[in-house]
Amino acid sequence: MSTSRNWALFAPDIQNRFAPDELRYYLAASAPESRDSNWSWKEFVRRNNDELVATWGNLANRVLSLTYKEFKAIPEPLESKAADLELISAGQSAFETVGTHLDSVRLKAALQELMALAQRGNLYITEQQPWKLLKTDRPRAQAVLYTGLQLIEYLKTLLSPFLPFTSQALHETLGWSGTLSPFPELASAIDPDGQPRKILTGRYQTDCTWEPRRLPVGQALREPTPLFAKYDDALAHAEIDRLGAGGIGG
Repeated sequence: MSTSRNWALFAPDIQNRFAPDELRYYLAASAPESRDSNWSWKEFVRRNNDELVATWGNLANRVLSLTYKEFKAIPEPLESKAADLELISAGQSAFETVGTHLDSVRLKAALQELMALAQRGNLYITEQQPWKLLKTDRPRAQAVLYTGLQLIEYLKTLLSPFLPFTSQALHETLGWSGTLSPFPELASAIDPDGQPRKILTGRYQTDCTWEPRRLPVGQALREPTPLFAKYDDALAHAEIDRLGAGGIGG
């Protein structure tokens, strides 16, 4: 990379072209932890489409859309089975596993755990087929949808360090109020020499904690919207031509 030769990735440029969570996810999943790494537009598009859109976004959208259409609120799990309890248990256990990774700054490992859990949730929904159960066994459908929503609730919190904007959107869609993950604020202060300075600070009080929280039955849902946008593969080629394939040093 060389900024003097204009062969680099400039943060304001990509920040103005893409959603912040997409960039945060790709940087956390691809940036160096122990050695240098490269920024690849093809890999950015692949991770966005395959992981954010097709895995995590797909799970959240399919469960929330169906539940909102049928119930408009968190349904009561009337006929829970072993598969439901196993998935909920996996979501609860992830708080300790992912928390340990974050404490050790193993961001890639944390994301791998979370995407695997989201994929497991997708497989569960595909196998249980709640859209069919709604016609043949509505109490069982309620249990399946509740289980899916509960996993989304867990993942929303677990992913908030990486995807704070979409996690906040899900927080509100699930019927909660308040801020899930407070953001830093730019403020003014006077340094010891009496000079005014801009500082990054914040008020990080929140009602949410790093632990599994159970969804209350009957809590009203808000109408869901897609969390992520899918990009065409042509984007990768266009951006390579326009901005170049820069490296990210570690």
